Amino acid sequence: MTGKASVGHGVCATVLMVALVFGLFSVASAAPIVIQMARSIRVADAAWQEAVVEAFNQEQDRIRVELFGGAEGLSHGKTLVLILAGEAPHIIYQDPNNLLNIARQGALVDLTPLLDREPPDSPFNDFFENTWQFYTLSGRIWAVAMDFQTQALMYNVDAFREAGQAEPEPGWTWADLTQMAKKLTKRVAGQADPVRWGMREPEWYHYWSTFWHFGGALVDNWANPQAFTGDTEEVRQALRVYQELVRSGSMSPPGTYKAGGMTGTSATVAGRGVCAMGLANSLYMQSAIPYGIEFDTEWNVAPLPSGPAGNTAITNALGWAIVEGTGNTEEAFDVLRYFSGPTAMELAVQHRRGAVLPHRPTMLRTWMRVNTVPRNRGVLLDALPTSRPLPLIADSYKSIVSRAAFDYWKDLISENQAIENMRLGIMNGIEANRSMKIQ
Repeated sequence: MTGKASVGHGVCATVLMVALVFGLFSVASAAPIVIQMARSIRVADAAWQEAVVEAFNQEQDRIRVELFGGAEGLSHGKTLVLILAGEAPHIIYQDPNNLLNIARQGALVDLTPLLDREPPDSPFNDFFENTWQFYTLSGRIWAVAMDFQTQALMYNVDAFREAGQAEPEPGWTWADLTQMAKKLTKRVAGQADPVRWGMREPEWYHYWSTFWHFGGALVDNWANPQAFTGDTEEVRQALRVYQELVRSGSMSPPGTYKAGGMTGTSATVAGRGVCAMGLANSLYMQSAIPYGIEFDTEWNVAPLPSGPAGNTAITNALGWAIVEGTGNTEEAFDVLRYFSGPTAMELAVQHRRGAVLPHRPTMLRTWMRVNTVPRNRGVLLDALPTSRPLPLIADSYKSIVSRAAFDYWKDLISENQAIENMRLGIMNGIEANRSMKIQ
């Protein structure tokens, strides 16, 4: 009896142990795969990410997304350091130039085969047609768009009314803008600078589209530039537009205002009204809307003025990419799909006020209805189909081009010297591209 009891107890113990082992194994195997995603440095974008991550994590338990980068988010510089150290999150975000240059060095996953096998009802098939051009290099796609930053002219409606100036209309020209800027400039006796400039100096690289408007271009191919093409009369004509504005005292000379904050385009035009007009893009709407409320001003947007070759807008597009070597590529791509789908896009309308989204149904169904400011917000969508990205040259080299243009506008250098300085910036950027490993 005792022997049988001992055997029975031994069998039970063995069964129990096996059950525990299998139970523990099942729990371990059911643990979700963690995908780390870089947190945006912009407050509104980070809030959107948090909302989407919460929704994604609640809807399924196979994958868990964690935002990476602390409360301040993950900047471009930190991202590069982490990639070099092999410590980057699975998913990063950046502008096209930055991501494609990272792709050149073999540090991003080629998304082409993943996108090719997407089913017909994939949210990626609902993206605007020109979405993919921003992240295509050597015939392959390296990132998925998060938004569009489509260019337009921002203007202060109150300033136009005070000056008795009619608001810009479709088809207006750079000559019209120059005359308007002069009329909108407001001076007070005894003060050297105007209390209101007719035009704010271009922030970022917004002036670049003016080259296209006059039929010029600084490079031969935006995605794979091989030559400087800016020594033309068309490029010179575009440069002269801004020089005339500065010389006439109707545009703030470059360096008058810093980018962003209370001296950025949104604050100086839509908020404080110290500039009547300024080149901007849809990203600026996120700050212009609260500035308009804070300063109780009315502001609006207009299509870019036209030159002899039209009014093509610059469109930038923040994008998501998967870092090579971080593992779990399939799961990371599942996360990108969710962040590109209806739930995420609807949340973006709520959290990222004014941001133009790549998801066509959300833009047409919700964005136009929810975003009632600015009044002419539809011009951002109208400009999208023909818009173009900036050339694939690192910002440090494009900044050389900007310095040449700014110095020329302020009469610090000659026109020929400006063109030569631009050539140096572009060619140094092209050489830097060639030194990178193209996958």
